[in-house]
Amino acid sequence: MKLPILDDVPDDLPIVDKCLIVARNLGKEAGANCAAWVAMDSFGGRCTRNYKENARAILESIESGDSKHMEVHLPNLSGEYADEMTPTKLLEDVMWHTDAERGEHTDEVEAALDDICSEWISGVDEGYEWQLAQLAKSALE
Repeated sequence: MKLPILDDVPDDLPIVDKCLIVARNLGKEAGANCAAWVAMDSFGGRCTRNYKENARAILESIESGDSKHMEVHLPNLSGEYADEMTPTKLLEDVMWHTDAERGEHTDEVEAALDDICSEWISGVDEGYEWQLAQLAKSALE
């Protein structure tokens, strides 16, 4: 799923603030993509039995604040698998989306790497949970 990475980034924000928003949006996209895979296995095309019950259980888990639906390998910054995100790759992506690599802000953005990584991880959780809930609701219709 492709999300609008820059749609909610005002032009007049300081570069680090722009980078934090972009990092969160990139994380949401990664989380939403993960949710699509989980949905496929839990109540989508790969699930042949009890798909409505599975969708209902996941939706109830999300709505109740129970973390049972989070017991999956969510995208992270470990770089454990091929093409998986790492802090260095995240920094490159964020700088590319904000044009920071072409300006005088490179040092400023690199100094905020921990915050950028934290925003990305928060975005993963947010995008995963939101997308999984939407897909579960659709499966119940």
